[in-house]
Amino acid sequence: MTKKIIIGVVVIFIVLVIGVPYAQNKKVEEVTTADMDFELLEEGSNNYQICGLWDDDNKDKYQYIVIKPQYVMDVYGIAQITEIGEGAFENHSKIETIHIPSCVTVIRKNAFLGCANLKKITFGGTEEQWKKIIIEGGNETLDAISIEYQVATPNVN
Repeated sequence: MTKKIIIGVVVIFIVLVIGVPYAQNKKVEEVTTADMDFELLEEGSNNYQICGLWDDDNKDKYQYIVIKPQYVMDVYGIAQITEIGEGAFENHSKIETIHIPSCVTVIRKNAFLGCANLKKITFGGTEEQWKKIIIEGGNETLDAISIEYQVATPNVN
């Protein structure tokens, strides 16, 4: 009976010390449009650009970013994400993978500058659509990484 209690206590200890922090870290590794700052590109349109992450103070904890093609806002309606803004993810050194929807047509200057661990992009459109995206300077990181085409937007919160 004592061995079972000791084993139970050890298992609970392991879950609390290792399992809970691991689960909490998994929550913050995936970021979606809801966790991003974005702004209207032109008055009267519903086209927006991603400006960066709300939690910029903790940018080093994010590994996987999903930009959804549309974001429903309570006040303004549907935001169509068409651009990744200047310096949006600059120096976010932990980003390993980012999903970019096919509606993105511009990636502004230095959007991915300093993203040393970025290894993979999943893109919602075709290779031809990717080649039509205007990619401004300071994004040379994108030239050296793997891109998967026609990938559906991952279903994360």
